Amino acid sequence: MPTLDAIQINDTVIKQDGSQFSLWYNDTRYMCENIDTMESLKELQSQIDIAKGHVICTGLGFLLREEKLLEKEEVDCVVVIEKNKDVIDIQRKLNPAIMDKLFIINDDANLYEGKCDTLLIDHFEDYEDNKLPIVANCCKNIQHKQMLYWDIFADYRRYADYQELRKQFATLPNFTPSQFYKYVEMI
Repeated sequence: MPTLDAIQINDTVIKQDGSQFSLWYNDTRYMCENIDTMESLKELQSQIDIAKGHVICTGLGFLLREEKLLEKEEVDCVVVIEKNKDVIDIQRKLNPAIMDKLFIINDDANLYEGKCDTLLIDHFEDYEDNKLPIVANCCKNIQHKQMLYWDIFADYRRYADYQELRKQFATLPNFTPSQFYKYVEMI
């Protein structure tokens, strides 16, 4: 488990309220995690499960996903695109051992162009309502074989709806119904 602690660098802050940690930038919450329940990690499990080869992740956050990706034999390298330099600096301070194993690019994931096997998109604000244009833009700019984005199973809770979305995003995994509902039940 990556180290989480209350810390602030410039306008970026990790706040702690008991076992709840949240990442804020300019008074906008980007993520939260309860270290007792690990809800965010559960939401990211599908991304961890499909990852293989050269992986590009958008958004650094608390390093929950990245730490698990580094443990997978099927993953060759993990590149993280993070726009906020202060988030990078916070994680270098809190989790230097994990950060040393990642390739960090300080850039806007919406503008970054690259190539990978697995694209894992998660640079949304915590309450982002309109994720699909952001996902489409990243998919256009980053060549990839497969992709998933954060909270897809909250947005698409029915298998038929997910299959319709796959018509727009062909690189989404072709989960079986049982695989799909396993992830829906995790959130």
